[in-house]
Amino acid sequence: MDEITGVINTITPQEAAEKLRALGMKTSPDFIRMGLEQKVLPFGDAIANGNGGYRYYIYSRLFNEWISSRVEPA
Repeated sequence: MDEITGVINTITPQEAAEKLRALGMKTSPDFIRMGLEQKVLPFGDAIANGNGGYRYYIYSRLFNEWISSRVEPA
């Protein structure tokens, strides 16, 4: 197997919500968290931590691709 090199960049639900709001989408960090938990947002993962909470991973590349497929020219 070939060795994979590079970096996996992630952002927080707060950062994701801020970026989406800057583009005109009405959203919140809680909306992002729920979407990841319900597996309806395809740009990240919500991993149960065993204490009733979750750890959220939003992958920058997937998030940016998701935005690019939805943004309309100004």
